[in-house]
Amino acid sequence: MVMTRKELLEYSRAEKLDKLFLLVSQMDTLAFESVEQLESLMAQKLELERELNKIDEGLAKLNQEQ
Repeated sequence: MVMTRKELLEYSRAEKLDKLFLLVSQMDTLAFESVEQLESLMAQKLELERELNKIDEGLAKLNQEQ
């Protein structure tokens, strides 16, 4: 099966949202061994949010073109 660009973006978005959900859950439930561990998780969260924003922008452009 060949995916369209929109389907690929939607799939990527769903994957990133899953990762973000797991990361936030981890941040809420774990006792952190160090500040560095928390900072690392926060940096990962920020990166996932940036990637999601880019995907959302791509989807918005595709929707406008249709």
